[in-house]
This record gives sequence, C-alpha cells and structure tokens, in this order.
Amino acid sequence: PPDATAAGTTVDLEGRTVLPGLADSHLHVFALGKATTSVNLEGCTSMSELQNRARQHLETGTGVGGHLEGLGWDQDLLGRTPSRSDLDLCVPTVPAVFYRRCHHVAVLNSAALKACSIGRETEDVEGGVIERDNGEPTGVLREKALELLKPLTDHEEPFDAQKDILLRGLSLCVENGVTFVQSNDSKVLGGISRPWDVYSSLAEDGKLPCRVFLTVAWQDVGDGAPEAKKRHPSGLLSCDRAKIWTDG
Repeated sequence: PPDATAAGTTVDLEGRTVLPGLADSHLHVFALGKATTSVNLEGCTSMSELQNRARQHLETGTGVGGHLEGLGWDQDLLGRTPSRSDLDLCVPTVPAVFYRRCHHVAVLNSAALKACSIGRETEDVEGGVIERDNGEPTGVLREKALELLKPLTDHEEPFDAQKDILLRGLSLCVENGVTFVQSNDSKVLGGISRPWDVYSSLAEDGKLPCRVFLTVAWQDVGDGAPEAKKRHPSGLLSCDRAKIWTDG
C-alpha cells in the first residue's frame, strides 16, 4: 500500500550500497571465537613466516587451556608439511598444536607429543595416522589420530568464559554481514559440552547479536543436547538438527 513506509525512517546513504544480512549454512561459532586466541597461520608461504607468527603470538600469551594453538597452515603454500622440529624452533617449551586449514590434520611440537604421551610405541588409531620417520613420530596427526590430543583438548573453559568465546565468534559474524548462522558446536567440534545452555544464557542476557540455528554432534543426542526442535523464547535460538559424519 502507498502508506506502508509512512511510519518508517528515511536515511540518506549518500550513494552507498545496502545489502541484506547474509545467512551462513555451516559454521563452528565456538571454534571461531577460540580462534581469536590462536596463532593465525592463514596465508603463510614459508616455514620462517609460520615460526615468526608463533613467536610473536607467544609474546601476548599462550592461548586457551595452557597450550598454544595455531590455525590455517597449508602445505601447498608452505612448500611442505611442518614437523615437530619446525615447531620446536619457535615454541620450545609450551605444548603447541597447529591445525591445517581443514582441521583434519595437525602438527605437534615435542612438548605437545610428550603431554599427549605420543611416542615410538604409540599405536595408530583406527581411522587415523601418526606420521613417522624411522619409527619416530614426526608430529603430524591425521584424522582420528587427533583423538590422541585429549590430554590437551579435554580442558573446558568455565561457563562465563564460554559465553565470552561464543560472543566473540558471533560478533565476528555480524561485523562481516552475517546475521543468521547454522553453527555446529559440541565437545568434539569446538570443545563445548553444553552449547545450548551457553547460547540460552546469552539470549537471556539480551546479547545474542544474530539468529542462531544450533547443530549438535550426534554423540550428544540424549546426553547434553536439547530435545528435538527446541526453541528459545527470544526467537533468536533454535536447535532441530544433529551432525552425523562417517568419512572422518
């Protein structure tokens, strides 16, 4: 109708372009929030660049859980896959775990291998690989071998810290124009056991900056996950799906 915008507010954008909010169909908001405390390894084109970024990050703190995490390396850009010896040169004492950009492969320094009790005698995990050189682990773990990281990754932040981490991740989304997220958050995919409770608390505080459709891991169904088709009274939070995967 002609008067549909009569009560609205007119804003002169001075020639700027306006786009609708974006909807992201596959995200891990908790992991995204944690990434803000990790070494950003995206785009590293040499081993020395990777090492320098790690050294610079160590000057500001170790990160979450008392160990250093790095995210985003790519062997195609680096020229080869990093090894424990590469990490030992830049992170000699603090346990360090640097994940490839796919998050299905990680390289550990010697301190992290020791913390996780990974050595020559450690057997491969079914569905995963511990890469070796003459029997000694090179530091590279693939696929389900990442389960060996539990001594480092089983640490879970306090409830209020989890709220802060989720809020950092959501804020990054909104700052980049994403106003609707389908986020897969769980203990095995991010390190948060009861994501619904944490998101709900943010909603009750009036701090959810966008709409969240939560996806839980299949392992959490019936144990920590909300009941099917759960909706929060705020209208900004719901959960009606679980993630099932079989290919690693």
